[in-house]
Amino acid sequence: MMAILGWLQLGGIIAVVGAFGGAVASAGLSKWFASELEDIEPAARLKLLSGLLLLPAVAATAALGVVFAPSVLDGLGVVSDHCHSHPGHHAFHACFVHSQPPAPSGFLSAGLLAGFGYLAWSWSRTLGELLRVRGRLRAIRDCGSVEQSEGVFHIDAPTPLAMTVGLFSPTVYVTGGLRSILSESQYRAVVSHERAHAERFHSLIQLVGRCCRPLHLGDTGRFLVTEVELACEQISDRAAADSVGDELSVAEAILTMERQAGAMPDTALGFGGSAIERRVRAMLEADWRMPNWGVIVGIAVLSVAGIAGHYDWLHHAIETWLGLIV
Repeated sequence: MMAILGWLQLGGIIAVVGAFGGAVASAGLSKWFASELEDIEPAARLKLLSGLLLLPAVAATAALGVVFAPSVLDGLGVVSDHCHSHPGHHAFHACFVHSQPPAPSGFLSAGLLAGFGYLAWSWSRTLGELLRVRGRLRAIRDCGSVEQSEGVFHIDAPTPLAMTVGLFSPTVYVTGGLRSILSESQYRAVVSHERAHAERFHSLIQLVGRCCRPLHLGDTGRFLVTEVELACEQISDRAAADSVGDELSVAEAILTMERQAGAMPDTALGFGGSAIERRVRAMLEADWRMPNWGVIVGIAVLSVAGIAGHYDWLHHAIETWLGLIV
């Protein structure tokens, strides 16, 4: 049991260090991209922002892989671990098969528990919001009859509302009150907007982003999540304009819904309410450009190749560092 706790503590330390490195990189890249984001085409921007949001989690996973991959592969019988090839080389070997973990430290354990407790608290808030969305939707549906037409649920309720709910099977809901405040073309634009959210699984993307937010430093996580939400709205605005063939109807619908519709819960996607000025301006004046994917992909490939090509050196360096602190 103590050995298991020791390995868990060691894994926690490595994950935290990896996540911190990823968070530092994400913060720096976010500042670099910040002034350019507004001009980047929304779908491309969403990819960039999602990558930055995931960076701390990816870095933590990579750090764990660099340290523990040899012993895991040895335990699975895939390859033989290299511990026997460098006996005495390190005070400690990060190997499940041929080594013992350091004794658990009460101080380190308390710090790790506090950090993971904060993550659990943050994720529980997101889960609570999901449950509130379900409760609110149930209350709205109870207000009147529900009819399904062309994949959209129409609720006979007076509140003007349009929202997309669901992660893996998103569903679009609109209320009868929506027709009373919108013209026919505006109404079709709103429905097309919500369908675009559902078809592109924007609810799931945003949920993953919110779960990654507490891994970032300072306001970086909040900034990235806000920009992801805006990119999702602009993608759906563009899809709505293409569907109805009228950008002005979409812009007018955005402004009308902002003035009269209720605010959406955080985990439901609803028309209106997200950076209205930027959405309307983008709808009417946007001159998007694409990022230089060649440079971005090249940097990513070189980073992966650098880790793979220097894997042994990284593994031994981390073992040396762990030997000093444990």
